Amino acid sequence: MEKTELTLEDVKKTIVTEDKKCKDITATFGDMEFLGEEGIKIKKSLYKLNAYSLSNLLYKLQIQRKTLDKFSESFQHTMINERLKQLGTDGCIARVKNDRLRVLVSPNYVKSDNIDIVNQLSTVDLIDEYFVKRFNLDDFSMKIDLVKNDGRRSVGIMTDGKLDEFEHGFSASNSEVGLYSLDLSSFLYRLICTNGAVAKDSIFSINQRHYGRNAQINIQDRFNLLKESSAKLFDKLGSLKDSPIENADNDFFESFFKELRKKNKSFYASKELREKVTNNYNIESQLTENNYYTLFNAITRTARDEQNVDKKFELESLAGTFLS
Repeated sequence: MEKTELTLEDVKKTIVTEDKKCKDITATFGDMEFLGEEGIKIKKSLYKLNAYSLSNLLYKLQIQRKTLDKFSESFQHTMINERLKQLGTDGCIARVKNDRLRVLVSPNYVKSDNIDIVNQLSTVDLIDEYFVKRFNLDDFSMKIDLVKNDGRRSVGIMTDGKLDEFEHGFSASNSEVGLYSLDLSSFLYRLICTNGAVAKDSIFSINQRHYGRNAQINIQDRFNLLKESSAKLFDKLGSLKDSPIENADNDFFESFFKELRKKNKSFYASKELREKVTNNYNIESQLTENNYYTLFNAITRTARDEQNVDKKFELESLAGTFLS
């Protein structure tokens, strides 16, 4: 579910409602029986598996999927159940929601639950100066975007005859099933006015991550760092317009993506992505000038149009890397 224009209290109510459908079951692997498409029995109760929870189960059992796929379905069941018996009394915690298994975690797993994160956010100094721009919650993750009230600013750049304006804020992302650790990011929304309405055109983020599940996270400290970084981003945006691009040809974009790869080793620019950014640069350059501000907007325009959430997040972070 995705909701917009909420308060943190609205967010809390939604999370509490969803939490009522969830529970943690302390069990051993010996308490489990794999039933294939039917799911898995945990202490005699049956829970359905999705692609993620099945992959998580195989990881816990140290069974490689490519090895499993070599055998018949009945033998796969036997292999998994034999492994469950071998692990026997080894303990785990099954995080379930209604009739679905979300994830299996170790007994010493340090939980980072959504409601705890939102409760901490509610106590941050000056949090009342922000409103919830976007809130998304599903079985795997939560994301909250908070934007500063009356925080709109311009960097003195015209696009298509209109003054480009931005508002800044930060996002909090969390995964209760261990897809990733708590992530706090600062961002800028680029605003475009059409018939009096203000719409989000593009977003980028600079990540402030905690490392290690045992790390104690001080959200107040992180929030202070993000406020400092947001203030500097406007200055950096303004400097991009003073950096012209003389010849935005194929060689330029090849060199540009190679440089981004050096800054972000996990980033890979596919041919399709390079073409999208190049095409969006050509669109943006018709509205303004040939400079690195235009290139920045080409990346964020590509992120805006991306339908895959993971790729969108990667592009948003990439734009932040480019700016920083």
